[in-house]
Amino acid sequence: GFREGDICTLKWEHINFEGKYISKILNKTKVRVAIPFLGNFEEYLKEQLKNKDESGFVFPELAEKYKTNQTYISRAIKTVLVDAGIENVTVEVEGRSRKTSKKDLHSCRHTFATLAMRSGVNPEIVKQILGHTDIKMTEHYTHLNLEDARKELQKIENLFGKREETDVEKIRKALESADKKTVEKIKK
Repeated sequence: GFREGDICTLKWEHINFEGKYISKILNKTKVRVAIPFLGNFEEYLKEQLKNKDESGFVFPELAEKYKTNQTYISRAIKTVLVDAGIENVTVEVEGRSRKTSKKDLHSCRHTFATLAMRSGVNPEIVKQILGHTDIKMTEHYTHLNLEDARKELQKIENLFGKREETDVEKIRKALESADKKTVEKIKK
């Protein structure tokens, strides 16, 4: 959920190995976020820790490049995407003098938000991880579509449509279809 600058300026003091989370005040919004480790992220960080230097940055090379060129990482990622054959990395926007990024490192924030929402993560949690101060911004980040809506609405389909037959209804149907002899035996 971090922006480019937050990744590049991540310091070891932001890493809490005991609690297994990152806690950082975001550069842009000045909001503190706490992001728990998932998967093998802790092992990855411990590998990075082996190369720790006096700068205190988790990624000292990135921090140095970011200091001199704040768009270095995004440009590098765009180059990788283009080399991989991914099209429309940048697009022309009417009224702007230069092309605008459509697919870059920042797109990962949108992807995270969309996947989190599709997975049913509470929107407030997504908002907190992204460091948004307003849920409307988080909603802007999520790119849910008609198929997402269909899947969500299927969760309530049984409330209004087809439902399971109760045991009482099953017994009543069985008795209605049983012959008179069987019904008489049951009554005795």
